[in-house]
Amino acid sequence: MSNDSTDPASDRTVHIDQYTGNILADVGFADYSPAGKAMAVGIAFHEGDMGLWNLVLNTVFCLSVIFLSVSGLVMWWMRRPSRALRLAAPPLPANLPLWKGAVAVMLLVSLLFPLVGITLLALLAFDLLVIQRVKPLARLLA
Repeated sequence: MSNDSTDPASDRTVHIDQYTGNILADVGFADYSPAGKAMAVGIAFHEGDMGLWNLVLNTVFCLSVIFLSVSGLVMWWMRRPSRALRLAAPPLPANLPLWKGAVAVMLLVSLLFPLVGITLLALLAFDLLVIQRVKPLARLLA
């Protein structure tokens, strides 16, 4: 879509011979494969081109990501050890009743979004191979 419509099903590409004016190809949404149709709708949805409701939905999603980022920092700040001059983690609670559910969600997200899984594995490897073996880093981040 060239952002000129709120309906990806009205997408149409026409190729015209510049010398004769004859139509060489006229490809519409109906001519797309199922993957092409999904991509056309997905791109329009991602860009917020499907009307005001889509723009509002995308805006709410973006604001929720900003809220999660800021609230995560605020929660860490409120729970950090007092007078810690390092990036210390809050103390581990004695009871973690939902840890199995959190692991299941993490595994599901890693399977649905492989780059998330690769990132989590890279951070785990970095922690095990670098941070825990370099004493100044371990003291700073522990």
